[in-house]
Amino acid sequence: MLIPALRALCLLALLSLPPAAAALTSFRAEYDLSLGVVTLGRMSRVLVIDDHTQRYRFESTMETRGLVALFADARVVEVSAGRIEPAGFVPERYSYDKQGTKKDYELEFDYTRNLVRRSDAGDAWEASMPAHLLDKLSYQAQLMFDLDAAPQALRYDIADKSRLKEYHIQVLGSETVETGLGKFDTVKLTREKAGSKRRTVVWCAAALGWMAVKVEHRDKRGAVTTAILRSLHQDPGGAD
Repeated sequence: MLIPALRALCLLALLSLPPAAAALTSFRAEYDLSLGVVTLGRMSRVLVIDDHTQRYRFESTMETRGLVALFADARVVEVSAGRIEPAGFVPERYSYDKQGTKKDYELEFDYTRNLVRRSDAGDAWEASMPAHLLDKLSYQAQLMFDLDAAPQALRYDIADKSRLKEYHIQVLGSETVETGLGKFDTVKLTREKAGSKRRTVVWCAAALGWMAVKVEHRDKRGAVTTAILRSLHQDPGGAD
């Protein structure tokens, strides 16, 4: 139950990105993770943008801490790297690494041949890329571009471990959310899996460049895991 919940939070915990490519800044954000009243651990997001080349590297790390780590020591690291164009993020490489498992994998986006493929030593897979294909991390950054237009629904094509997926996101309304950095007026989003109890709800604050200040994930058993923003450091200068 713990790993799927952490994984889902990693998929939809959104980034702090301004609405225009020219205004993007590097940052580090940290979230507290909990299951009910039980503290699970910490999630960090680090986005580094080279202002000269408009290339990016985005890393997400989730790990259990404290007493929970004694019983379920888990660490998941995702990395997306590529370039930023006027329309948004263009991934070139993606990797997923879950501590102590054989579920690790890497993807390569080949724009010359218009193919996405597994580039690790695992089972071979490749597929033709639809327009603006994203990985499971870069789409969360792309969402920040799109939220600025105040949509009611969004759709993304996503490259997974061995198949292409469609993500459908609905806008539910607005709410005020309290975090470790204070209260924020937010837009509430949801992504649900048809025929499943699984549901992820995200609250994004316009005052923080549409950063996700709170995320709730309900797994197939009905357990709810929550992530709350605890700290944020932005670097307008970007990488040198």
